[in-house]
Amino acid sequence: MRKSMFAVLLMLAVAVVVTAAPAGKTYTYYAIGVQPGVDTFFATVYKGMKAAEACFPVTLNYLGLQGSEVNAAGLANKLEVAIAAKPDGIITGLWFPESMSKLLNDAIAKGIPVLAYNTPDTRSDDVRTKYIGYVGQDERTTGEILAKATLTKTKIVRTVVGLMYPGSTPIENRASGIMRVMSANNIPIEKLNLTTDPATASNVLGAYLTKYPDTNVVFVLGPVSVNPALQLLKERGLIGKVSIATFDVDQKTLDGIDSGTIIYTVIQQPFAQGFISVEQLYLYNAFGVLPPVSTPTGPTLVDKSNLDIVKKQLAATGGS
Repeated sequence: MRKSMFAVLLMLAVAVVVTAAPAGKTYTYYAIGVQPGVDTFFATVYKGMKAAEACFPVTLNYLGLQGSEVNAAGLANKLEVAIAAKPDGIITGLWFPESMSKLLNDAIAKGIPVLAYNTPDTRSDDVRTKYIGYVGQDERTTGEILAKATLTKTKIVRTVVGLMYPGSTPIENRASGIMRVMSANNIPIEKLNLTTDPATASNVLGAYLTKYPDTNVVFVLGPVSVNPALQLLKERGLIGKVSIATFDVDQKTLDGIDSGTIIYTVIQQPFAQGFISVEQLYLYNAFGVLPPVSTPTGPTLVDKSNLDIVKKQLAATGGS
C-alpha cells in the first residue's frame, strides 16, 4: 500500500510540474519545524520542502524552532507568526496538540488550510485539529516495533529510554511504546530527560549507567541523542557491552550500525515528509485535490542487512 501511494504521488508531481498553475498564481506557505542546525532529521525535512518549492509555484517560509523552543509556548509563538501572515496554507506537526489545536482551528475557520506532517493529532475526532491530511508515520506503534525487534537481537537485562524533547507527543509516544514492551517482558526500564544539549545528555545518561551498571541496552529517540550516547560508551569502555537502539538516521547512526554498537534504527523518510507535504498542499490549493487522511512514510527498521540502500538515501538527501 505504501509503495503504491508513493507511486501515485510521484506521478501527480510529474503531471503538475508540466501543468501551469491556475492563472499563473504563486502560493505562499508557512511551515513549522525544528531549526535545521539543531536537529539533523529536520534538516532533511527542510531539504525536502525546499525541493518541492523548486518544483511548484509556491513560496515557502520555514519557521525553525531552536532547541529551547520545542515546547508548547515556542510552538504557539511560531503559529501566531504564521497565522498573522494570512498565507495560503500552513504545514506543521502536532507536537503539542492541546496547546496548538485552538490556534490552528481558528486559522482553519478563517480559510487557511492546515496540513499536518511528522506528528498527527491522535485525540478523538470531537477535539482534534481539523487539518486536511497527514504525512508521516504513526508514532504510537513505532516504539513497540523497535523494542520487539531489539529483543529478537539481544537479551536485555536492564534498559533505559532517553528523551531529547520531553513532553513532545511523538517522543513521549515512542518512549511509551518501548516501555510497554519492556514491562510486558519484566525488563527493568526508566525514562530520562536528556534534552538536546550534548553535555546534559551525557551527564544524565552517565549517572544512570553508574547507578545501574547492569544496563546493557540504551534506547535514544533520535540523532540528537545518538552522538552523546556513543561518545559516553566509548569514554567508559562500554562499546561491545552496552548496545543502542534508536530512531531516524544520520552519519553517526550509520557508523554505529556498521560497528555493531547500534542494533536498530527506525526510519520515516524525512525528505519525503517535507516534499510530499508541500506537494499535497499545492495540489489542494491549485486543483482541489483532497489529500489522504494519512500518507504513511514509515516506520521501517534498519540494521546491517539493509544499510546500503539507506546509505544511498542519506547521500542523496542528508537523512532517512
